Amino acid sequence: RYAAVSDCYLDLNAPGIGAAIDSMLAYGIQHIIAVPFFLHMGNHVREDLPAQIAAARARHPQATILLAEHLGYDRLLVPVIADRVAEAFRHGAALPASEAN
Repeated sequence: RYAAVSDCYLDLNAPGIGAAIDSMLAYGIQHIIAVPFFLHMGNHVREDLPAQIAAARARHPQATILLAEHLGYDRLLVPVIADRVAEAFRHGAALPASEAN
């Protein structure tokens, strides 16, 4: 469905957002939509991401670089969270009581 997909990171991991955008453009991809994988509207979503996208747009004015809304809350996440809780419970139930706490 998409020409390319790349993961990238804001802080401690590589590639950073700017590097990932630069790399996609180096491969000839001229239309990029950044989709923030954040659940809450914190400083990263409100300030850091828009600043990095703006910097990438300034470096590559010929490209279309859009910033989608962050992931946020979605009812479809509820079953995923329930699965994680059930999985943790199954693994915790298998531990001795002293290790499960």
